[in-house]
Amino acid sequence: MSSAIDALFASLPCLAFSRWRTGPSYAPRAPHSIAATISDPAGFCLYYRAPNTDYTFDVHTFVVGRDYRNKAVGPRLVELLEERLLESRNYAVIRTETSKLKEDSVGEGFFQSNGFQTIGHIPAFYDADNDYFIYVKSVQADKKRDGA
Repeated sequence: MSSAIDALFASLPCLAFSRWRTGPSYAPRAPHSIAATISDPAGFCLYYRAPNTDYTFDVHTFVVGRDYRNKAVGPRLVELLEERLLESRNYAVIRTETSKLKEDSVGEGFFQSNGFQTIGHIPAFYDADNDYFIYVKSVQADKKRDGA
């Protein structure tokens, strides 16, 4: 199954990315990179280096297609993000801010089940059933190579 999923990551939904970059919500404060892409479209991840930092990266957009939720696509996107960050450094901190509804659209408890720690939680921030969360995960090149 892994090779089938890897094959999905081979091409980029460039149209979606270019539309996002030219849309009204795009803020060119930092260059965005695409961590992983999947055709079909199964999903993609956009991230950028946090301002005034060397090792901290913020996930701007993390999308998994409806038909791929709660499958191996989301975790594979996280793996590809880590691999991409560790290509040019030995250590990185990954942060993401999200709502409960957005996280559940990828998979219930997705970020914690993929090694992220909750560092912020505001109950009912968006509405009664939609909390705010901020997650963080640190990755190191030697841990990835050792399979830890």
